[in-house]
Amino acid sequence: MANLLRNLSRSLSHNSCFKHKEIHEAWDPRQDLDISANGFAADFEKQALKLDDASVAPFSLPQEVLTWDPSGLVKHVYPNGDRERKIYCNVELDKDEISNLHKMQKEAERQSIAFMPSISVAALRFLADRKANGDVPRAIDCMRRTQEWRLGYFQEPLDPSSDAELRADLQRGIVYWTGRDSSLRPTLVFRARRIPADWHRHGRICRIVKLFIFCIEYGLRYMLFPGRIENFNVIIDLAGIGLMQVPVSALKELQK
Repeated sequence: MANLLRNLSRSLSHNSCFKHKEIHEAWDPRQDLDISANGFAADFEKQALKLDDASVAPFSLPQEVLTWDPSGLVKHVYPNGDRERKIYCNVELDKDEISNLHKMQKEAERQSIAFMPSISVAALRFLADRKANGDVPRAIDCMRRTQEWRLGYFQEPLDPSSDAELRADLQRGIVYWTGRDSSLRPTLVFRARRIPADWHRHGRICRIVKLFIFCIEYGLRYMLFPGRIENFNVIIDLAGIGLMQVPVSALKELQK
């Protein structure tokens, strides 16, 4: 981010980029600014949420997070010996991870792709995901498609203060954040029994998906802490519902 701001300031100081532009010509700042973030060419971030201070729960990020030491959780070792990195930001990467990151940066440069910082910061997560399974071009493609989805979905930021339907749906308690585990990771709860019956009858899975997306974006913005808390738990509560009431379509859509 510091490099981004420095490059932005340096480029804007040369005000020639504003000259010789016809007044009717749309100016794309990416044509004039050489900006980067996380070692990738950078695109401008798309705002996902719009919340005022009063809408942010006071204990979204407890004080304990600021002094939490996650050193024992950076790489988790499973009983079968498999290892999974849990913390990627503000910690030292090993030689293989650094090499893979450089390969991804070169591949993105070869394809002339610019990523929003929220996408590029998760580059190694994309590479480790089962969809890419260590394949660099496939990981870059996953990053590209994720960015395209975000640009399309967040045409306008999600704003419960102006979206009465979203505000009412949040109050139903279908999806919500609860406490944290012993490693201070927050927990997201999905209570399928609270989905209104008419949502099932009329196939309104988009409202379930929207609730999940809002809550996850809220968690990413206000409840995680890079380098300390980068993961969260999910509890899917299917108690009290029949087989036909399980929102399979919504869960599949979220899995994408």
